[in-house]
Amino acid sequence: PPPSAPKTEGNLFLEFLRGDFYITSQALLVRKECIEALNGFDENLRLLNDADFCIRFAKKYQLLYNPHTRVTVDVTADSQSQNFPKRLESREYLLKKYEEDLRRHPVILAKHAYDIGNSHALRGNIARALPYLRMAHEAVPANRKYTLAVLLARMGIAWFYRAAAFFARIKK
Repeated sequence: PPPSAPKTEGNLFLEFLRGDFYITSQALLVRKECIEALNGFDENLRLLNDADFCIRFAKKYQLLYNPHTRVTVDVTADSQSQNFPKRLESREYLLKKYEEDLRRHPVILAKHAYDIGNSHALRGNIARALPYLRMAHEAVPANRKYTLAVLLARMGIAWFYRAAAFFARIKK
């Protein structure tokens, strides 16, 4: 793999924490003792249980990730994974759950916090967005995108925030 590609074996905790991988539970092959040692899946999560399990597993165990497709999963329009509000709620839960680990990796923390804050802001919920945008900015204060997002959210101008996000997507 190219040098910028994520690792695929060994200690993959940071790769999972960063979100470089996403392995559905249908594609996991894990010893029963490992599942029991980790107390299985977190039943407090409505979605992203498999992402949480992978992070916890990678924190404790070495791992070999096979990037070749072995399992295909059909996602239908009414699938839970397509439920954006529940997905956002689960992402918030995971950020809080792993906040201590993420604080040791401010760039990763900022990315997740910004993504959550940005999602709330784009949906017009500036009050929910602001704490996450602030968290991203505080983690990496030199990042202009995070600074601008906090300023726009503090001004409470939801339409302007959406316009700025729209123009940022066009620029890419």
